Amino acid sequence: MVTNTSPSPSQSDTIENLDECFVLSYYSRMRIILNLLSLLRLSPHARILSVLNAGKEDRMYEFDLGLSGPDAWSLMRTVNNTTTMHTLALDHLATQQENAGVVFMHAYPGWVKTGIFKHLEPGEEAGWVWTACLVVLRQVAKGALWWGGVTPEECAERQVYQLLDEQFEARKDGRKGCVLLGWQCEVLGGNGVLERYRREGWPARVWDFTEDVFQKVGSLGSGRR
Repeated sequence: MVTNTSPSPSQSDTIENLDECFVLSYYSRMRIILNLLSLLRLSPHARILSVLNAGKEDRMYEFDLGLSGPDAWSLMRTVNNTTTMHTLALDHLATQQENAGVVFMHAYPGWVKTGIFKHLEPGEEAGWVWTACLVVLRQVAKGALWWGGVTPEECAERQVYQLLDEQFEARKDGRKGCVLLGWQCEVLGGNGVLERYRREGWPARVWDFTEDVFQKVGSLGSGRR
């Protein structure tokens, strides 16, 4: 891993110059889905469930979807872009004729008591303000998890239920596309921002951008060999 020279203490890049958070939340998932689709199309009950941030879609930084520009990256933009692009990409795949037999689901797991915030530490270049903010964030997150969080076991049970129960094969609003699921396994409707992106053709645009990134990364890999 190569540390980015951005002043933000939370950003780091992979050797392909992709933001690590973006890779974990978006690119890696889409790559796995794309790699497995040809096999899933052969299954009579194929389902894809990606657990991230369904229902939290917000306005993207449309001018630089991958946030690769020198002034494009921020933590909130990373969350918004990976979340919204996630749903739009799955929407695109779900509406392709060759994927008609595959159910695409994007789920929000809620607050899960994983202890992840215990390991949240400031980087070496972080100032005292960022360090103090992290201390406060850890305490707030700890209280929120204690009050409203679910155990990892319960979270896993909910996702197995989503994968196996037939009710999630059809959307309540009748629209073709991916199924959005809340942490209580409820089917969610799209918000105003998401519906606008759908009307403006962003699912296909997001997928074109994603494929372009994959091609560039593949070319880098071929060059290293």
